[in-house]
Amino acid sequence: IFFWLAFVFANVLEISGSCSNGEPRLFKQAQSQYFGMLQICNSAQIWEAVCDFSWHCNEAIVACKQLGYTNSIPEYSSDFGPWDSIGFGPYSSCPTSYSSLFECSVYASSYLNSYTYCNPNRDTVGIKCNNYSIADNCPTGDVKLADGNTASEGRVEYCHNGRWSALCTSYTLSQITASRICSQLGYTQPNYAGIFTDGRFGTNINKPHVRRISCSRDHFNVHDCSVSTTGCLIDCINQYGIKCYDYEGCHEGNVRLVNGTVEKEGRLEICNNGIWGGICSYGFSPTNGYVACKQMGYDNGAIIYSNSEYSDGDGPIIYSYVSCIGHEDGLADCQKQGYDDIYSCPRTRITGLLCYDDCESGDVRLVGGNNEGEGTIEICNNHIWGLISDAGWNDSDAEVVCRQLGYQTQGELITIELFFYTCDRKSHKMFYNLKFQVYVKS
Repeated sequence: IFFWLAFVFANVLEISGSCSNGEPRLFKQAQSQYFGMLQICNSAQIWEAVCDFSWHCNEAIVACKQLGYTNSIPEYSSDFGPWDSIGFGPYSSCPTSYSSLFECSVYASSYLNSYTYCNPNRDTVGIKCNNYSIADNCPTGDVKLADGNTASEGRVEYCHNGRWSALCTSYTLSQITASRICSQLGYTQPNYAGIFTDGRFGTNINKPHVRRISCSRDHFNVHDCSVSTTGCLIDCINQYGIKCYDYEGCHEGNVRLVNGTVEKEGRLEICNNGIWGGICSYGFSPTNGYVACKQMGYDNGAIIYSNSEYSDGDGPIIYSYVSCIGHEDGLADCQKQGYDDIYSCPRTRITGLLCYDDCESGDVRLVGGNNEGEGTIEICNNHIWGLISDAGWNDSDAEVVCRQLGYQTQGELITIELFFYTCDRKSHKMFYNLKFQVYVKS
């Protein structure tokens, strides 16, 4: 509110004054030499604002040229603040080859006179004409990884016109493009890359001006790829990070479960071209889960987790849209999209599995005892073994368990050293929200 009031008060002082018809200016606060509201002097020598409707980077570039900034990479903002009147724009076409906004095409005057499109209390333009010199002195087309823990990972930056630019996550970075970045950095085997959008490698304080790099299978490195720049700086919340990989030597087609609390659950990973990587959950069916678990020795199917419940890891995403029939010996035998065919899969969508146990609901067993007649009670629910809370348990309950297991003698509830058990295993949470283990001796 204070800023708005100060801005209005300043407007009263600055709205009129000596100016020449068609003269542009940036009406700005003292702290910024290059940033302010774009205004143009009208024929009555009154400063008027420019309408922000359909204002884009092209218009900002031309406006900065008109203001005298010949080597500018502008920033611009809509809804910049109130002014007494809007008298110029909105512009429908403005090629960057122009040197003045007066050369640009404008919409019909009904737009300028409409508060829907050009409200002087709201719809003004703010621009910043950054008069950059070639400060980084890097060759156009070079890439680097910045602020990673190792040389093989970091925030990806591309050099354009002598200035490093990060890549903003609001634009797509394909897996092929990421792998070609790694190729250019010397990681050619297996030529996979992991893409990260969570800002884990920090932010380049200089706003990016490269919109997108697009590579295809035919390209060997980024020098061969198509690069799209905006001509303006981009507001960017997160910037892309990349991890490149060296050959690990795992056995081709093997699968494993990672980051679970027991061996039959976790993030599903597969070995491809000598490196472990995740599988996108897009299209991942129960049949796929059955084949994956069968490959690991569990023949009873699986619960599928689609949203990176076992974390996303730091490996590449190897497959997407896996489609198994059920008779396959392993996931590698199923139809799927391979690495180069995956256009986009967020790391929040990496597949996890909990392979079913070979049991039926209601089965009980004793585990961890010194002999088969004693141990911790586990009960099967929906083909998964889980624990039972000790709340309310007594010798009668223990006796029932023993009879179900085929023992005719009375059961004894062992009460020594009952301890708190934190249930972080998904199978436990599913059934009983368990907290204690109960020991039974027959």
